[in-house]
This record gives sequence, C-alpha cells and structure tokens, in this order.
Amino acid sequence: MKQFSIFFIVLLGFATSAFAGDSAKMVIEDPVYFDNVRRPVTNPTLFDTALPQTKLHAIMIHQTLPDFIDTTLGQLPVGGDLQVYAVQAELALGERFSLVAAKDGYIDFQPDATFSNTSGWANLSAGAKWAWLYRPENQVASAFQLLYEAPSGNRDVWQGEGDGQIIPSLFYLQSFNRLQYSNAFGFRLPVDGDAESSQFYTSQHIGYHLTDWLYPLIELNWFHVMDQGDGASRFPAQAGGITPAIARFEAGDLVNWGALNSGANDDLVTMAIGFRAEFPFLKDQADFGFAWEFPLTDGDATILDDRFTFSVELRY
Repeated sequence: MKQFSIFFIVLLGFATSAFAGDSAKMVIEDPVYFDNVRRPVTNPTLFDTALPQTKLHAIMIHQTLPDFIDTTLGQLPVGGDLQVYAVQAELALGERFSLVAAKDGYIDFQPDATFSNTSGWANLSAGAKWAWLYRPENQVASAFQLLYEAPSGNRDVWQGEGDGQIIPSLFYLQSFNRLQYSNAFGFRLPVDGDAESSQFYTSQHIGYHLTDWLYPLIELNWFHVMDQGDGASRFPAQAGGITPAIARFEAGDLVNWGALNSGANDDLVTMAIGFRAEFPFLKDQADFGFAWEFPLTDGDATILDDRFTFSVELRY
C-alpha cells in the first residue's frame, strides 16, 4: 500500500506537469476564469492554491494520536489527541504577487501516556507568493512560494527549537469549470542543517463542484525525510527531551523533531476526503471546509491516527 500510494502521487504530479502546457492552450467555452477555484483543506500551513489573493483563513484541527508509536525503545503508549487553532492571512499586491502569513496559532496537546499534557503557541511562518504562470482565460496558474518559519513557538508543544526553516514550494492549479486539480511540491530546509530533519513534501487535490454550493474533494499528502536530524535533546517537557533520540520517524506537517532515526520510517503518506461548501449569503467570497485525514503508511510511525480539519476562508 505504501509503495502504491507514493507511486500514485508522483505519477499524478508528473502527468499534470506534462500536459500543463497543452492544457494552457485549451479554448474553454464560457470561461468562469478563477471564480470556481477552492482552497485545499489538509496540510494547511504548506498547501494553498497558486492564486495570489487577499484572504483570511481560520483553521481548527482535531488530531487523534495513535495508541502506540515506534521508537528505539520499542512500542511506547501515547493515545489522546491534540487541537490546533489558527488564522492565516494573505495580502495580494497585484494579480501575480502576494504576502503570506502561513503558520501561527495555538496548540493544545493532550496525550494519555508517555508525554505530558501541555499547550502553547506554534511557530510563526511568513513569506511571499509569485504567480509566474497566470492565465485566467485558460484557468491555469502556477506559483512559487518562499516561507521562513521562525522558532518562535512554545517548546512544550514541539515548537521553538533550532534556527528556523526555509520552505520553498511550487504550486500548480488547473480548473476545468466544475473540476479542479491543484498540487504542491516543496522542501522544509532547516537553517541549521545538522539539527532538524530536512524533508520533501508534495500534496495533491482533486475537487468537483457537484452543485453551485457543494464541492466534494479528495487529497493526498506525502512527506519524505531526506536527511535525519541530530537527535539532540529537545522539548524537555516531553519525555525529558529524549524524543528526537528515540523516535523512528518524523512528526509530520506541524512539527520537526530532528529525529536521528527517522530514516527507519522516512515516508508519511496520508489521504483525506471532505468538502467545501459556500455560504449562500457570501457567494464566491467565503466558504467552509472539512476533511477527514488518515495515514496510508505505518500507523505506528506517525503521531497522526486520524485528523479532522475544519476551515473557513474569507476572500476580499
């Protein structure tokens, strides 16, 4: 299942890139331009559409933690859950360029065993997005985004360590009136390359306007550890700081442990199903999103047993 999922994601991404040039030349009858484009729901701090826009995006995540996780000490019990509350912002400075505040918010971490119940602020990340390809008449766009994630958060909730991360990514969008495909390819590159883990990630989104207000969607996310961290003692409130030394995997989209043994399980692949729905009194200006996400790779090599993501986006 793991190999098939990774192959499917890569094949989908490369296939899209291959026909991007031809699709950009398509003549679309009665074009709606980008009015029907909807934002992905999962991987919210790293995955967005290729369109520079002015908008606010409120997020709430409820994530169930697995009963056991894979470590060098054996299977350790965890259980419980965590919640994330955040608001993202984007300011368009023209149709091709925008400033982005991608990550912030508050994390409430409530495990049943091994770790401590804690809460605190997440790291902050911000940067810019540039749509190098922007053809609304053909409903196709691609954008380069560059973010810096500062170690500004609370160490009790797996934040605030290292010297920060540089996050370059490339977004692609193709809309066929009711059908939409979006993807992202990017890297999480620690400023201190010997401390935290460096990762490649890609996210894929397919959605369809079933009605004028209801938009079902399916998404896939793949995180791959390219270079393990140094496993040094970090996050002292959690298991005395030994997590980076004993964990046999990295922690996903919101956390970077710098796990020394993450090469043992260097891939995390998740799938999500959900929808976006428009508010009838704010048509094309606001919508509500929901997705249920679960891992396709080893369930003990992640802190995500399953996740419910809720979002509200306001576009200006």
